[in-house]
Amino acid sequence: MRVAAVVEFFWIAGAVLQLLLAATLIYRRAWRNFPFFFTYSLINLLHAAACLIFRGNPFLYFYVYWVGEGFSTILGFLVVYEVFKSIFLGHPGLRKLATTIFSVSLLILGVFAIMILAHEGQTFAHNISRSVIVIEEATRTIEAGLLIVLFSCTGAFGLHWRHSVFGIALGLGIFVSVELIAVTLRSHISAAANNEFAILRAVAYTTSLFVWGTYMLLPERAMDESQLPQRGQLEQWNQAILELIHQ
Repeated sequence: MRVAAVVEFFWIAGAVLQLLLAATLIYRRAWRNFPFFFTYSLINLLHAAACLIFRGNPFLYFYVYWVGEGFSTILGFLVVYEVFKSIFLGHPGLRKLATTIFSVSLLILGVFAIMILAHEGQTFAHNISRSVIVIEEATRTIEAGLLIVLFSCTGAFGLHWRHSVFGIALGLGIFVSVELIAVTLRSHISAAANNEFAILRAVAYTTSLFVWGTYMLLPERAMDESQLPQRGQLEQWNQAILELIHQ
């Protein structure tokens, strides 16, 4: 099977899954609990449709694709924040501590992203395609780093994940991680490997769509009684942090 045919297959499969995900989110009225993720999904659906319409025009396709990627990346940051806020809902003390960790991590990752951009020098300034790839590498680095911080914080605090929230974070984590690997490798390998990277990214995004749709359809599980002692310890930590903050 030709590489172009494989890319086309995953493109169509992704579009179908995006439509199904949008229908699922509308059915579950996801905009009430996850407005950023709902917007992120719809923007990606419109972006895919626009790319399909303009793919015969290389000039328009270039700008439609990268403008859409820009909006998607910004919304991706907001989705991470939305997941973060949802997980720490009801634990103001832990949320305050985690917000500090989150903010410091964002600052460090931002500095790291600036170092990536600065490292490119003259190449970055005179090559549009190269510039776009470097910017995406920097932003994906920040996004992946924030997801790592998110999973680390929830693991450290022993917080309970709701199915829908975990699904959003897991799907985004899969997509962003593969995107970061692909973009990083692409900047150091010849353009001949572009088709292989296109397939890799398409597979990652299709997998993420499947994860999001599946977890959105799963019923939320009730709290296991065996988790109650851990829950009590969690509340003690939350109260201790609140007392420390208000001293």
